[in-house]
Amino acid sequence: MRYMFIFCLVVLLVVLLLGNATLAQEKVTLRFVYCGTSEPEKAWSAEYKKDFEQRYPHIIIEYMYIPWAEQEKKIAVMTQAGDYPDLIQVQDVTTLSAMGVLEPLDAYIDNPNSRVKRSDFYPAAFDYSIIDGVLYSVPAHMTVYGLIVNEDMLAKTGFTVEDLKTWDDMLKVAEKVTHNEIYAYGYAAGLPRFAWRDAMIAGYSNGVIIADTTSEARSRYVEVLKWYETLRPYIPPAAVTWSYPDMFRAFCQEQVAMIAAGSFFTANVYPINPSIVPKSRAIVYPKGPSAERSSAMVANAGWAILRGSKNKDAAWFVIEDLSQRDNLAKEAAVVGLPARSDITLDAFAELAGMYYPDIKDANKRIIEDWLSIARDFGKPQAKILRQGEMEVKFQEKMYALLTGALDAESFYEQIVADIEAIRKK
Repeated sequence: MRYMFIFCLVVLLVVLLLGNATLAQEKVTLRFVYCGTSEPEKAWSAEYKKDFEQRYPHIIIEYMYIPWAEQEKKIAVMTQAGDYPDLIQVQDVTTLSAMGVLEPLDAYIDNPNSRVKRSDFYPAAFDYSIIDGVLYSVPAHMTVYGLIVNEDMLAKTGFTVEDLKTWDDMLKVAEKVTHNEIYAYGYAAGLPRFAWRDAMIAGYSNGVIIADTTSEARSRYVEVLKWYETLRPYIPPAAVTWSYPDMFRAFCQEQVAMIAAGSFFTANVYPINPSIVPKSRAIVYPKGPSAERSSAMVANAGWAILRGSKNKDAAWFVIEDLSQRDNLAKEAAVVGLPARSDITLDAFAELAGMYYPDIKDANKRIIEDWLSIARDFGKPQAKILRQGEMEVKFQEKMYALLTGALDAESFYEQIVADIEAIRKK
């Protein structure tokens, strides 16, 4: 009787184990909001999906391609209707976390069995994912912002990148470069996200954040707006309608000599004209008149789980996999700089060479440029609640300024009123 009881117990345990194994392998489809829309990013996402599903055939990744500029609005509409994807690629998590649509990840990453740890990442990159002490995303790559310069175009006017230390230096270059439909400065002023970002980059070089409406920030803020007023003759008139693809295309065609952008530069210009990368250098945006020294925004892009997902454990499993050193390095090599601290420059540059084989050395040089900017001038990008709404108001006024319909002082008074009204909603 005793042996029969033991036998039955063993059989029951086997059945339970087999049942759990079956459940663990149950087919799951994860909807994954992916915002990288450049060709190299799309190629990486397809490659990752194929590799992951071969290794874990019970989990299917279904991408939802949504451009960054449309992400917050579309996610708001979807989630208000109760339609929650599972995973999302994120940059600034401030607004999405305030909307209550992101799942806190502290319990996942701090689980002793987690395959990814906080200590795997550069502190500055990791901390950008934390709002009020809560972790909302796991970083994949760092993004560093600065000024990208065509060395050949500068050389023809007798300047080098080393000559660009201040806004006045940029103005001297602009006066020499601009002629016969060739302009000094490209600006994607036609889309709110990018009109705002360009001014944020310039603002950091003058010691001001353009969401700062305090009286202490006023003079520095107005200087930034007057800077664009001064640059107006050296910006293509069509730039008031440009988005990033238009700006990058103009740079690739050498219609403009300088653009403010980020370490995603190579991914955006390579499909248009790979030969522009060897001619390009990235530097910190030259110092404004009121700053002791320039500074550069540093942010991250990473992975988050939607709070309403019904497959959170499977979604975290994918984030763990994406965050493994080799997988993270591959993604970062396409579009940015690695957020993990255990990836060497040489190894990273070699990996990036797989995606950009014909400009391998030039791309390594510009990677070194971005890392130098981050090391010597980097500051965490400001986390600004309801920034998307501010961007719309800012772009409207920048359009007016660049078309001569608004001066810098009036711009300032109006945008301050707009930002304060948005904050009171």
